[in-house]
Amino acid sequence: MGLPEMGKCTILPAITAAVLLITILFSGCSSERSGVNNSTSTPVQAEATLRPNIASPDTLQASGHVYMDGKPVPGVSVVAVSDNGSDSLQAMTGEDGGYILNIRPDTMYNITAYSKGLNHTIFPVYLHSTGISGLGKDVADKYDITLTTAHNSTIAGTTIPGWLLVDASPIDGGASFTAVSNYTGQYSIGVKPGIEYSLSATDYYGQLRIMQVDFYYRNGYTRNGDSDTVTVGQDETVLVDMITYYSP
Repeated sequence: MGLPEMGKCTILPAITAAVLLITILFSGCSSERSGVNNSTSTPVQAEATLRPNIASPDTLQASGHVYMDGKPVPGVSVVAVSDNGSDSLQAMTGEDGGYILNIRPDTMYNITAYSKGLNHTIFPVYLHSTGISGLGKDVADKYDITLTTAHNSTIAGTTIPGWLLVDASPIDGGASFTAVSNYTGQYSIGVKPGIEYSLSATDYYGQLRIMQVDFYYRNGYTRNGDSDTVTVGQDETVLVDMITYYSP
């Protein structure tokens, strides 16, 4: 027995209205949920920003030149990053290849030069508020960087006095690498990367007996007193200064 025409007309509009209401409700929920997802699914990552390279009473100047093939290189990006990653800043070399970075005192930095796919890092750069044992903060060109198409790893610095034989010996044996500092105390030793070296210095002419050698990161930051070890990565230069004391 079929439904009366009046009943059919009454039920169908009710069903249609219910379906329409459900559709509207779900559409609203979907739209709201979609809005939430759009705002949270791909959060914007804050990019690390470089601190402006501006001199202030709270900074000291680390300066040097960038060279390649013995010539200064202009327009090179030089970036300093503190050892704990909390501070970073950038400079560009001028026509003479020179740069100045206004870094914070008593903080160790890695300084890297970047140019046309090449890079080289020197570390640690550490400036005191005052000069330490003659290794003062005001000496220019203490942080020269040499770019090369060949990979290189280097230990470099100064000795006091000059004309000392500096030796880098692998702590697990193997051939050592040596260099003699010049009359101003500058030395540079090419080494193999990823190897821990023990450093020592002796009088090149053998005329005086060395009583003690103190090892410092550049500008007087002492590590282990009268002995030290250094590991150098590829395309890196570790800066180590040495002060020798002679027995009477």
